[in-house]
Amino acid sequence: MRKEIREREKTSAEEWARGEATEREKEALEQKVKELQSKMEGDKSVFLKGVRLKTTKKMRERENLLRRMNERFEMLEILGMIKGELRECCKKTDELLCDAAEILAECPEGEPSI
Repeated sequence: MRKEIREREKTSAEEWARGEATEREKEALEQKVKELQSKMEGDKSVFLKGVRLKTTKKMRERENLLRRMNERFEMLEILGMIKGELRECCKKTDELLCDAAEILAECPEGEPSI
């Protein structure tokens, strides 16, 4: 009977030791999880900051590009208006030259009478 008691005590001691070892492993793993979560939060924060910076930079580049495009469109509109004005001036100049040519053609001996 003493042998059985010793065996039970031995078994109980082994189970207790395994339980203690398991508890220590669990605590170590929980600590590792906390460390990894903390590192992951830090990495996430750095990553998000980088994304925000890149997004802001791209938005500025896009705004600058749009501004330059708008400036060019305005210049093209102005050039179109200038071209239209030049056409009108050329037409009027042609009309005046034609009128002057007719007047000169009607004058005797090519001298205009003023």
